[in-house]
Amino acid sequence: MINCQHCGTKLLKNAKYCHACGEEVILNLEACKSCSTLNPVTASFCVGCGEGLKESGENQSNKKRKSTYSHKDSHAKDNVNEEEPIYEKATPIPYKPIFTVSLGDEEELQEETKKYFFQALRTIVKEVSTEKKYSEYVQTFYDSGFNFYFSQLQKQLIRDLQRVPYLYPQNINYQVDTLIDNTFESLLNRFITTHTRELNDWQPPDVLRWELIKKEDLNVEKMIFDYLDLPPNEEKIYTNFLTMPVPKLKNAWKSFLKAGQSEMPLIISDQSMFGSCKEGFSITNKGIYWKAHFNKPKRFYFDELVDIRRVEDWININGSYFHANDKMNYKMLRLLKKLRAVYVN
Repeated sequence: MINCQHCGTKLLKNAKYCHACGEEVILNLEACKSCSTLNPVTASFCVGCGEGLKESGENQSNKKRKSTYSHKDSHAKDNVNEEEPIYEKATPIPYKPIFTVSLGDEEELQEETKKYFFQALRTIVKEVSTEKKYSEYVQTFYDSGFNFYFSQLQKQLIRDLQRVPYLYPQNINYQVDTLIDNTFESLLNRFITTHTRELNDWQPPDVLRWELIKKEDLNVEKMIFDYLDLPPNEEKIYTNFLTMPVPKLKNAWKSFLKAGQSEMPLIISDQSMFGSCKEGFSITNKGIYWKAHFNKPKRFYFDELVDIRRVEDWININGSYFHANDKMNYKMLRLLKKLRAVYVN
């Protein structure tokens, strides 16, 4: 019995195609002299240990080739296919305002910002619990005294909103939306993680310590892991690339992850149907890379994050579709908005 050279699955006898990933089975194999792993006869390096399999002008068989990323090593590209995925450039689209209220009417601003806050609260309740409990969350909002904290913050928000036309005359709509979004994002995080634990079906990560962080003080790696709060032993999410199957790593690199030399991949998530890692997402210390089913690969650096929105059950990142699963979408949305607040605004 042999393993699939693409995803590592044990294959049935005489199989011509892998029953897990659908790739064609390569029958002409030879064993690595160092670790006995079977490799295609055309392979130059062992998929098991990275040892050179053929002689070259530089005697490559005596050179140990790296077989995985090191968590702290950004030069793991030596291990994988050098063909670079062609990232689809996001088509510039006119910014579509979310909040369209006259900034000169303070009474209307107070009414509309409060309405916007409770709309956002309802959306979060559906993500961490069930909409049937929305009235209980609202009751907790008042019973806990959080409404007084909200009122004080709302007054400051309105004052800041009224200054936007003077500070950003060429970019009013975007600045208004991001100011409201960032303010209420922080407020809702505080409310959900500190006052509604008994109502939540699952506990969102507590990220309050990053609330006032500045870019010059940012440990981006730590913040990313805090926001995503990855479950232990999650089979499809890799943070230690020494344990990630080499074929999957190669597929991720070839399909969507072509990190630069100064980048350090932190997370690779396999979102493919058969476990090949040809679709998925990755976050580095500088940006987010992903490929959705039937879509071209996407890449945005943190300082390019502008329009981050929830659309039904997925996320739009600068107008591009992103979807992992409900919990990951919730956490990713908040992470990307925070990164935008730190790097862009």
